[in-house]
This record gives sequence, structure tokens and C-alpha cells, in this order.
Amino acid sequence: MFEFDSTGDYMSGNGSGLAGAAVIFLVVGASLGFVGARFVGSDPEAKSSAVEEAQIDTLERQLHAVKFRNASLTDANAGLLAKNEELTRQIDALRASRPERPPAVSGIPEVVEPVPPPAQPGEPQLDIDFGEYGSLTALLEADWEQAAEALELLGKDLVELAKVFDEGGTPDAELASRVAEQNQNLRDFALQVIGQLPTNNSGNGEFTHPVAQANLVAAILARGEHPLSTGQTDSIARQGAIFDDALERATLSYTESTPGLQKLLDEVELKESFRQGMRDVLTADQLAEIFHPETEGRVGLDLFSSGVMMNHVGRTVTVSSADELRPALMDRVKTLLDVSEADLAANQSVFDTWVSEVRPLLDTAVSVNRVGSYNIGEGVVAGRAQLRALEALSSLLQLSEEARATLVNSSTFFVPRLTQP
Repeated sequence: MFEFDSTGDYMSGNGSGLAGAAVIFLVVGASLGFVGARFVGSDPEAKSSAVEEAQIDTLERQLHAVKFRNASLTDANAGLLAKNEELTRQIDALRASRPERPPAVSGIPEVVEPVPPPAQPGEPQLDIDFGEYGSLTALLEADWEQAAEALELLGKDLVELAKVFDEGGTPDAELASRVAEQNQNLRDFALQVIGQLPTNNSGNGEFTHPVAQANLVAAILARGEHPLSTGQTDSIARQGAIFDDALERATLSYTESTPGLQKLLDEVELKESFRQGMRDVLTADQLAEIFHPETEGRVGLDLFSSGVMMNHVGRTVTVSSADELRPALMDRVKTLLDVSEADLAANQSVFDTWVSEVRPLLDTAVSVNRVGSYNIGEGVVAGRAQLRALEALSSLLQLSEEARATLVNSSTFFVPRLTQP
């Protein structure tokens, strides 16, 4: 399965690697930097500290998000003060240059024509705007052109990478280097929007927010021969507003005990709904420029999906037969919640239900190199089944306060994968 080691890199617990290939995916980890995915052997020490890593990762991401938000608010406040002074000067100048009006006739109120605000040519603005995002300094100052170029190039390289994985091969150094370079070019943009956009999964949650994704799509299409029409931008903006409203309602429904995994899955599903709505608006030519059939919907390979959020919290559980799945899941839960084998054995019915719900994910065996590249839909199925199982165990077992805190703070989920013999 995929885990973070002490350097923030990925590790594959299936014991088979990619010969040390330094493949980098768009993932904001605990250090809020982009981390490389390298595949090495299983690390028992890293596995035993999974709970602490999950809690530290969540808290550090929250801390950095707050810091970025504070810095942004400071900048925004300074900008608003300067804007206020400028508008005041313009109003005073207009009033000073206005000719004196004759006195109003008694009993008839004077009609004062409203003075339209002066045009501000050249001011940055978003191609697709909804809510109040058009006033966010971080978005207005973002280099959408550079990010769009990086996404275009990275998207093509990820198609090549997917083919390598699907054929059971290992990416060569040149491909890995190109992916790393373009991923680094996206780093500044992704960090710039952290703490600026609503999400319950700060880090990649901001990068996958509809206003970011929609404007990246607009920027890419503007570089080609099929830019968005006004009608398309308006339609996508409406889809974004629907997402924001749904996310806000979901967030307001959460309590202090709402599992972090539920928040992740809710947001993933809402963003996938937005993505489908955006797809429905695009023409065939536009779709061909943005989405690639080899990578679309695949976690770690599709950057225009909520799979980017799932990439660093999904842990694959590899088995060679379906019979191995229940003990494998019990072992993961034992480590995650620090519960005894006896307690888990006394509640095997919970795991029987869990296994039956994810059993369809084992219908197709995959190569070792394709283990970590599951589909978003598969991740949601696995996550929802786990969420139900952990909620059942939470009510049946006397969990420690630390274990309950893990359920709240961690969004880690396990994705069963059947490997080819």
C-alpha cells in the first residue's frame, strides 16, 4: 500500500518497486510541498506510526492553511485601504469639477444622476467568476498562463506514464524528470491558493476547487483554438456556485465528531458532480484538449479531478485472493485505532459486511505498477464502505480518546487491489 515515509515520499507496501524512479505527482503533503512518489519495500516502522503521521499531517496542513489565510487577509486589507483612498480621491475630484447646480424648486426634490464608477482598464480579472472569488488577491495575481502551460505539458506526460504503468513497465529517467519539472511549475500556483478557497481538506482541496479548476480549463483552452464562449463561462460559473452552496450546507451539518473521511468523501463527490457539469458544457474539441481517456478519473494521473485530493490519503491494500482481504483490513484497523485482535475478532460481522461491499473492486487483477492508480469511483466505494465499518466499530468498541481523535482528524482510507500472479 502507499504510505509516507519520513521524507514525505510515497512507499509501496506491496514489496515491489519501480527501480527507484523519482516520479512526482501533484500532492501537497505535510510540509505543503510537492512530494515525489517513489516505490520501495514495506517499512514496518512507518506502518506502526500511521496514526501519528495522519494526525500530524492533518494538523500541519490546518496550521499552514491558517498562516496563508492570515497573510492573505493582511494583504487584502492593505489593498482595500488603498482602494478606498483612491476612490475617495476620484469622488472628490469629480465633485470639484462638477458645475454648480441651480437651486431646486421648492417642494420638488432635486434629482441627482448617479455617477458611474470610473472604468479600470487593464485590471486583472478571472475568466470564470462566481461568489466573491473575483476579489481575491491570490487568484487575481496568480499566473494562470504558466499554470495552464504546465498542466498541458504534464497532462501529456502523465498519459505516457499511464501507458508505462498499464504495460507493467518502469518510467525512464527522462519521463520522470519531465513530470517532476512541470509538477514543480504548478507548485507556486497550488501554494498560492492554499487557505484562500473553501475546503475541508486544505492542501489539494484548494487546487481542486471549482473556481481554480474552471479558470485553469479556461486558460488552457484560451491558449488553443477552442476558447470558451460567454455562454459556456456563465454556465460553468453557475455550476461552481451550486458546488459552493452544497459544500457550505455540508460543512454546516458537520459536528466535532464528524469523521475526517466523511468530509473528504463528501467533497470529492461534490467536486466530481461539478466536473461532470463542466464536461457537459464543453464541446468535443474542448474535451479533447482537457481530458485524456488514458488518465481521466485515475487517482494520481488526472489533475482535473478530485482524485488529486485522494492521492495522498488513499492506501492500497494488495491481496492475491479475496480470502486475504478480511484479515488484511483487520490488520489495518488494528494499527489505525490501536485496538486488540480479540476486540476485532468479536466483531467479525462488521468486517464481513465491509468485505462484501468492496468485493467488486477485486473482480479485475492489476499489475503491481498499476496498483496505486485506481479510479476515483473505486476510491469512493472503498472509502464509504470503510466509513460505515469504522462508525459501526466506534459504537461497538470502547475506543480510546486518541483513537476517536484519529477518526475525526484522519481521512485515510484503504483501497483493496487484487494483484496479478
